[in-house]
Amino acid sequence: MLTVKNVTKKYGSFTALEDVNIEFGIGVHALLAPNGAGKTTLMKMLTTLMKPNAGEILYNDENIFLLDDKYRDVLGYLPQSFGFYKGHTVRQFLLYLAALKGLGKKQANEKIDELLANVGLSDAASLRMKKLSGGMLQRVGIAQALLNDPQVLILDEPTAGLDPKERVRFRNMLSELGKTKTVILSTHIVSDVESIASRVILIKNHKLLCNETVQQLCSQLNGKVFERTAAVALHDGEVFLSERQDANGLVNRFVSHSVPADASPVNAGLEDVFLYVYGEEIQ
Repeated sequence: MLTVKNVTKKYGSFTALEDVNIEFGIGVHALLAPNGAGKTTLMKMLTTLMKPNAGEILYNDENIFLLDDKYRDVLGYLPQSFGFYKGHTVRQFLLYLAALKGLGKKQANEKIDELLANVGLSDAASLRMKKLSGGMLQRVGIAQALLNDPQVLILDEPTAGLDPKERVRFRNMLSELGKTKTVILSTHIVSDVESIASRVILIKNHKLLCNETVQQLCSQLNGKVFERTAAVALHDGEVFLSERQDANGLVNRFVSHSVPADASPVNAGLEDVFLYVYGEEIQ
């Protein structure tokens, strides 16, 4: 169990996170919030890259900063961008990181073969890192995060740069890992979260807003999401969510706490919740 207990992080006079309390157990935990909400700050503290100004972060009831290397031994991390030697092949890069994580060469090569197969890069093992596409680099990043078979896996925007097929492969992998490990990811891609997350964590105004299942979050808008032709203006009290094109033209999707006579009810999804909660912040 990874526990964030009364954590506050400040940069000078700016408060990035304030009195945050979260418990991360086995499963996939998704941090979903707009840029600037504090997701990356939280992840950097969870990976010991920075310390909180107040509060503590515990792994199995022990402070992660006091555990030091013992905590990092069970940790896998994929940052938004990672450094690498451009002249290294994919295998050389992964062998280098495996050595840093304490894996022997035989064990490392076996693990690398397994991981490259899992991320669809078996045929790219001998390619130079500088020759890889953005999506391939991201998949190498995912592989390096799993080298030490971590019990806590932290991924910052892991599906950035992946095509739809790669994203499905990655979601399936995370779902499997979440059966036995604590997986924490931040992403802007709501469909990824909706597909695999055991819990969804929303941060707003630098504080924890909620930590619930996808079903619990969506149930808050059940019976309140509607669609109507965009030719009709929104009525008072209706909150615009999004717009889409269908065969008959543009359609507005919106929230209303009363039932409009000229609109059709639709099932609420996680994207509706996100747009409703953060509407003003993402305009």
